Amino acid sequence: MAARIGKDEKQRRVNELRKLKQKGATTSDCYVFAAEHWGIASRTCDAYLHELSRQIYEVFNRERPQYTAELLEVLHALIKKAHDTNQMGAAVAAVTQAIKLAKLDQ
Repeated sequence: MAARIGKDEKQRRVNELRKLKQKGATTSDCYVFAAEHWGIASRTCDAYLHELSRQIYEVFNRERPQYTAELLEVLHALIKKAHDTNQMGAAVAAVTQAIKLAKLDQ
């Protein structure tokens, strides 16, 4: 029987799976990754993926004003970076999204 992992190791593995999912990995890809890197079965990987889903839901289930403010902050950073790199199309798109998000277009 394999040794149990600690809380920190479990969170590290969940974070690794988050990175994979953000890059478009499928559940099957996650199973293969988990088997190759951690030597675990798909059932254990499912538990990690379930925890990942729970964490993502928790993040997006915050109060709307707080989440809106955080997204506006991200868009502001994108606008600045686009401006600094002379990507004016990207800057305009980010400004447009910020206006919609802040409901200034109504």
